[in-house]
Amino acid sequence: MSVLDEICRTRDGVPCPNCGDVMLEKDAPGVYECACGTLSELDVTFHAKVDRWEDRSDDPSTSVLEAWSDGILLDAYDKDKHNLDADEIRYHHETTTVILRRDIGLVTAIDYRTARDGIQRSVVEALIETGATSATVGEAVSIAGLEEIPGSDEASEIIRSDRGDAGGSAPSDTPGRIEP
Repeated sequence: MSVLDEICRTRDGVPCPNCGDVMLEKDAPGVYECACGTLSELDVTFHAKVDRWEDRSDDPSTSVLEAWSDGILLDAYDKDKHNLDADEIRYHHETTTVILRRDIGLVTAIDYRTARDGIQRSVVEALIETGATSATVGEAVSIAGLEEIPGSDEASEIIRSDRGDAGGSAPSDTPGRIEP
C-alpha cells in the first residue's frame, strides 16, 4: 500500500482526481477540497443510492452521503481478506449499513446484519477503537449474532455479557469501557 493510499484511509481523506494529493472533507457531507484548489463531491452511484440504499438501510431518509460522513472507518478492513473492491469502508450504526468507497465514489451499501462475518467483526473492532458505548457495541454484536472476536478481550467480554454468561459485565454507557 502506498503512502497516499494509507493517508486516504484516514477518516477525512480521498485522493484528488487532478493532482493525486489528499483531499480533505469540508463542512458539507461528501464535499472534499485539495490544496491544489480542486473542490469535489463524492459521487454516489445509482447502484448505491437507488438499488441498495432503500433495501439495506434502516433509515432510508438519511442520505448515503450523510451516513458516509457520519460513519466510522473500518481500520481492520483488509481488501484481500474481505475480497471487496473498495478503497475504504465505513459503518453507520443508525442505518446499520456498511458503505464502500472506491476512488471518489460511493459504490454500494451492505446491510450489516447480512454482511460477512469478517466485516461484522471489523465493525465491532472499529466501534471499540472509536470509543463507542458498550451498549452500542453490544447492540452491534447482538445484531450480527457474533460468538467471539478473536484477539479482542473487550469484545469477547461484551459478547459473554450479552449472552448472560457468568463473569460477564453488563454493557454500560461509558464510551469504550465495560463496567465491572
